[in-house]
Amino acid sequence: MRIEYLALGAVMRMPRNPKLHALDHLGASFDRFGFVSPPTMDETTGMLVAGHGRLSALQRAKDAGQEPPARVMLDASGEWLVPVVRGVSFESEREAEAYAIADNHLTEVGGWDYMRLASIVQDLAAEGDGSLEGLGYEDYELKKMLGLLEEQGRAEGVDPEERKSNVIECPACGHKFAKVK
Repeated sequence: MRIEYLALGAVMRMPRNPKLHALDHLGASFDRFGFVSPPTMDETTGMLVAGHGRLSALQRAKDAGQEPPARVMLDASGEWLVPVVRGVSFESEREAEAYAIADNHLTEVGGWDYMRLASIVQDLAAEGDGSLEGLGYEDYELKKMLGLLEEQGRAEGVDPEERKSNVIECPACGHKFAKVK
């Protein structure tokens, strides 16, 4: 496998891709983190098997006149060049479609450890500018997560305000964690 930069408009999408995309959330993620996860092309069909939404969000940003996010380059004519994983071949178009389904669905079936997730979200909210933009969650979802920590604290006899104000700093790396009793 290898990474190649290809013109955004030249990357062919799989016509029967069944995955829907949250383009606003993808765009916010690109604004915060840049373009981090390159899409994958099937060499047998010449079409994407992963990354359709990411490319659609990039195309939307380009069409809106935005600057390309970090790690998306511009060629001399102003075309956006996108990193794409190349060198992957599937036996057939059906196998490529099967992989596209698996690539999307396998991230969903693992689920989340909501208490750990809520703890990280709380730490992010407490540090720096406290921005939770680009994580892909709606405000009500973030509030619900943070509410999980408050509920756990109440069940354990910890005042929610005390939980928010107590921070532990790792002596090895300096990372700050919300103190959980």
